Amino acid sequence: MAAVFDGVDDRFADLSSPWVAIGQEQCFHQMCFAVSRAEVMPGYLAQSGEQLIRVAVLVTNRSTGKTRSDRRLRAYLVDAQGRTWHEIPGLEGVRLTTTIPPQTSVTSEPVFKAPGDARNLALVLTHGRGLPQALVIGDRDSLFHPVVTVPLMTSKARSIR
Repeated sequence: MAAVFDGVDDRFADLSSPWVAIGQEQCFHQMCFAVSRAEVMPGYLAQSGEQLIRVAVLVTNRSTGKTRSDRRLRAYLVDAQGRTWHEIPGLEGVRLTTTIPPQTSVTSEPVFKAPGDARNLALVLTHGRGLPQALVIGDRDSLFHPVVTVPLMTSKARSIR
C-alpha cells in the first residue's frame, strides 16, 4: 500500500508565499502543468530511512496549432526547512518536458528521493532564476518574486491498494 496525499497541510512552512492547490494549473506560455496527486512509494529503491515520492502532473499543450514542449522546465521538491531534492532521472516514464500535440494532455510522474524526516513537502515548477526572466518584474522566476509551490503532503493520508 502507498500513502496518497491530495490536500494542503495547514501547517505548511509558509502559506504566505504564493502557492497553487493540487489540481490548479500553472502555465508557462502555452504549456500548462497541474499536480493531481502525490504518493510515497513504499520500499522501492528507498534506503536508510529515505522516502520516494511520485508526483502525478497533467501536462497540457494549450496551443491551437503547434506541437510544443517546455525544455526549460525544472521540477524539485522543497520541505518546511527549505531543503530541496531534484527528480531521479529515468523513473518518471513520460517526462515533464515531453513534446505534446496541440490541445492534448499527458500525465508525467516524476519521482523524487527525500529523507524520511522531510515534512510538508511541496513541488516547485520553474524555468530557474537565470537571465532574462530573473530581471523581469512580475515574472514568476524573477529574483524578487517568491517561489510558487504546490503543497503535496497532508497529515491526513489515506491508503491506496
